[in-house]
Amino acid sequence: MVTIMRTVVFESNDKPLSVQDLPMPEPGPGQLLLKVKACGICGSDLHAYQVPVIPPGMVMGHEFTGEVVALGNGTEGEWSIG
Repeated sequence: MVTIMRTVVFESNDKPLSVQDLPMPEPGPGQLLLKVKACGICGSDLHAYQVPVIPPGMVMGHEFTGEVVALGNGTEGEWSIG
């Protein structure tokens, strides 16, 4: 499995967003790991960028579509890879 993911990261509201390669997380109990296929930028992303309400280092984007690539404990039967 790929161990690095490409992200868009907020550093501070006086810097542009940056594209960074970060370590791929492991899904915890009750969680899924998704491979993001597409991600939009919405009004709340822009607001969070303009008004410093999110911590530095935050990975941006929460309106996305993707594919389940790993299951955390407790998700078997409810979710499947693919």
